[in-house]
Amino acid sequence: MIRRPPRSTLFPYTTLFRSLYKQLPEVIDIISDYNSNITTFLSTNAQTPNCLSIFENIKGKISLVQISTDGVGTMYEKIRPGANFSTFSKNVKKMSQAAEGTSTSLMLNMVAFHENYITIPDVVKFAKDIGIKHVHINTRNIVTMPQINLSDYNFYKKEAFLKALTKGETIARKSGIGFSKYSNNGYCDLVYNHFYITWDGFLVPCCAKPFPKELQFGNVFEETLLSCIKNYQTSVFREKWDRKSIPEFCQRCHVVH
Repeated sequence: MIRRPPRSTLFPYTTLFRSLYKQLPEVIDIISDYNSNITTFLSTNAQTPNCLSIFENIKGKISLVQISTDGVGTMYEKIRPGANFSTFSKNVKKMSQAAEGTSTSLMLNMVAFHENYITIPDVVKFAKDIGIKHVHINTRNIVTMPQINLSDYNFYKKEAFLKALTKGETIARKSGIGFSKYSNNGYCDLVYNHFYITWDGFLVPCCAKPFPKELQFGNVFEETLLSCIKNYQTSVFREKWDRKSIPEFCQRCHVVH
């Protein structure tokens, strides 16, 4: 049994990440029952054994399901060792068919970098073939990869990458598919409109670096979520962004490069 959270602990934008979580349908029901205007968002790799059964129980209730991919065919399997593209393709197609006519939208999210960027157009074609109506292209975030030099971000300014990105966008437009891309403008709005809670209850700045031993704003098992969001440490962190003084915690993030 899942306890209904007190009203003071709820936030107008909820992100749900774990497709393996067996109580996910019940959680979504609780959120929807509390306030039908809350936007719910799930990110999945569509590879877990129970992803289709879970999706059947949440379709029409969840607002958006983001499906992560790193290319198609052999490229997908190269980037994701142990993953099977055939399984991925079948699962995504079934999810697309199941979502048809419901209020749940599906989106492919591709993190593009040196090895897979050339397949951006193929990912768009794949989306068209299986009935996915939107593709989002993101840059690789090396915020947790100290072994990689920050110059790695220069790749996204190179002609070859921009050409592949433009080709993908053109195919999407001609195919009637939505297409969006990263916006690394030097300012992070996640500190205001998103939050991330670790499995053991710590509120951390974002999902890209969920390391409470490095930085956290309190524990929702010990106090309310609202208290964590409004505490002194959270305010100091946000104030640095407001003054355009990027916190050390964030300085390697793709948002600022």
